Amino acid sequence: MPIHCFEHVVDDGIQRLPEGRVERSALVHDTMKPRTKDILYRAIEEGIKRGMTQAHKHSDAPPPQWIEGCIEDAIWLEIDAVFDFDDQAP
Repeated sequence: MPIHCFEHVVDDGIQRLPEGRVERSALVHDTMKPRTKDILYRAIEEGIKRGMTQAHKHSDAPPPQWIEGCIEDAIWLEIDAVFDFDDQAP
Protein backbone atom coordinates (compact mmCIF):
# COMPACT_ATOMS: atom_id res chain seq x y z
CA MET A 1 0.00 0.00 0.00
CA PRO A 2 1.59 3.34 -1.03
CA ILE A 3 2.03 6.02 1.56
CA HIS A 4 0.74 9.41 0.43
CA CYS A 5 2.32 11.46 3.17
CA PHE A 6 5.76 12.17 4.52
CA GLU A 7 6.95 10.18 7.50
CA HIS A 8 8.82 12.22 10.01
CA VAL A 9 10.65 10.52 12.85
CA VAL A 10 10.68 12.35 16.15
CA ASP A 11 11.65 11.29 19.67
CA ASP A 12 8.18 10.04 20.51
CA GLY A 13 7.65 7.98 17.30
CA ILE A 14 6.55 8.58 13.72
CA GLN A 15 4.52 11.62 12.90
CA ARG A 16 2.70 11.54 9.57
CA LEU A 17 2.46 14.89 7.87
CA PRO A 18 0.12 15.84 5.02
CA GLU A 19 1.80 15.71 1.64
CA GLY A 20 3.78 18.86 0.93
CA ARG A 21 3.99 19.91 4.58
CA VAL A 22 7.38 19.69 6.24
CA GLU A 23 8.21 20.41 9.86
CA ARG A 24 11.70 20.98 11.16
CA SER A 25 12.56 18.78 14.12
CA ALA A 26 15.59 18.87 16.37
CA LEU A 27 16.62 15.47 14.96
CA VAL A 28 16.78 16.69 11.38
CA HIS A 29 18.07 20.14 12.33
CA ASP A 30 21.02 18.75 14.30
CA THR A 31 22.06 16.03 11.86
CA MET A 32 21.63 17.71 8.47
CA LYS A 33 23.82 20.54 7.23
CA PRO A 34 23.83 21.99 3.71
CA ARG A 35 26.99 21.78 1.66
CA THR A 36 27.22 25.53 1.21
CA LYS A 37 30.28 25.45 -1.05
CA ASP A 38 28.63 22.92 -3.39
CA ILE A 39 25.37 24.88 -3.47
CA LEU A 40 27.23 28.11 -4.20
CA TYR A 41 29.38 26.45 -6.89
CA ARG A 42 26.30 25.11 -8.68
CA ALA A 43 24.57 28.49 -8.50
CA ILE A 44 27.62 30.25 -9.96
CA GLU A 45 28.03 27.68 -12.73
CA GLU A 46 24.36 27.91 -13.66
CA GLY A 47 24.55 31.71 -13.55
CA ILE A 48 27.50 31.73 -15.93
CA LYS A 49 25.65 29.48 -18.39
CA ARG A 50 22.47 31.54 -18.21
CA GLY A 51 24.37 34.81 -18.42
CA MET A 52 26.23 33.72 -21.55
CA THR A 53 22.98 32.63 -23.14
CA GLN A 54 21.32 35.93 -22.25
CA ALA A 55 24.28 37.98 -23.48
CA HIS A 56 24.16 36.31 -26.89
CA LYS A 57 20.37 36.38 -27.17
CA HIS A 58 20.22 39.31 -29.60
CA SER A 59 23.78 39.46 -30.92
CA ASP A 60 26.40 36.96 -32.03
CA ALA A 61 29.20 39.28 -30.90
CA PRO A 62 28.08 41.38 -27.90
CA PRO A 63 30.55 43.77 -26.27
CA PRO A 64 32.60 42.29 -23.38
CA GLN A 65 30.99 44.67 -20.87
CA TRP A 66 27.54 43.42 -21.87
CA ILE A 67 28.62 39.78 -21.45
CA GLU A 68 30.12 40.52 -18.02
CA GLY A 69 26.97 42.34 -16.89
CA CYS A 70 24.67 39.55 -18.05
CA ILE A 71 26.79 36.92 -16.32
CA GLU A 72 26.96 38.91 -13.08
CA ASP A 73 23.18 39.48 -13.05
CA ALA A 74 22.48 35.80 -13.74
CA ILE A 75 24.89 34.64 -11.02
CA TRP A 76 23.21 36.88 -8.45
CA LEU A 77 19.76 35.64 -9.50
CA GLU A 78 20.90 32.03 -9.08
CA ILE A 79 22.48 32.74 -5.68
CA ASP A 80 19.36 34.61 -4.57
CA ALA A 81 17.27 31.56 -5.50
CA VAL A 82 19.12 29.31 -3.01
CA PHE A 83 20.17 31.72 -0.23
CA ASP A 84 18.24 34.19 1.90
CA PHE A 85 20.01 37.45 2.63
CA ASP A 86 19.38 39.75 5.56
CA ASP A 87 18.23 43.04 4.07
CA GLN A 88 19.44 44.84 7.20
CA ALA A 89 23.11 43.97 6.66
CA PRO A 90 25.54 46.66 7.87
